[in-house]
Amino acid sequence: MRNSNVADFIDMRSSNVADYIDMRSSNVADLANMRSSNVADFIDMRSSNVTGLADMRSSNVADFLDMRSSNVTDFIDIRSSNVR
Repeated sequence: MRNSNVADFIDMRSSNVADYIDMRSSNVADLANMRSSNVADFIDMRSSNVTGLADMRSSNVADFLDMRSSNVTDFIDIRSSNVR
């Protein structure tokens, strides 16, 4: 009986250890997947923000150049009107 109880106890312990190892490895795999997903989302967000910033900057530069050329044109028109 004692040998049987010891054998059952060893089986139960080894089963619990195996389940614990499976659970831990599953959690590590899930954590790794979650981390890589978060990193991918962060990279997408950052590249989107950089693209948006670049578009905004180029739009502002284009607007600034249009305004400057318009002001120069208006200034030339005023000067030529004054000369006449």
